[in-house]
Amino acid sequence: MADPRTRKVRKITKSSSFNGNKKYAPEPPGAWPIIGHLPLLVSAKQPHRAFAALAEKYGPAFMLRMGMTSPMLIVSTREVAKECYTAKDHVFATRPVTTAGKLMAYDHSVMCLPSQTDFCQSDF
Repeated sequence: MADPRTRKVRKITKSSSFNGNKKYAPEPPGAWPIIGHLPLLVSAKQPHRAFAALAEKYGPAFMLRMGMTSPMLIVSTREVAKECYTAKDHVFATRPVTTAGKLMAYDHSVMCLPSQTDFCQSDF
């Protein structure tokens, strides 16, 4: 019989409120728990060809995990890259608002740690 805590975790991760019903780009299988998809790229002698093969299999935009960080969106066509920088720029320009950024970066106004605020979008 399964542990009740395991069933609860499965229920939470499958619930729509947990994942927000968001659509994500496809992610290749085989990510390792700590190092993610890094072995996939290290084993390839030419990483650009590995990216091209993944783009051929999963489409012009797909996700890869590089270590213990959040998944990275890999874009392989000009049209999708243009959409990322023009139509969806507000999605890609955001950074998490943290207490450290608020206290140490003058309310996120330091250029290396900006968040999507009016200050960062204004002309200097």
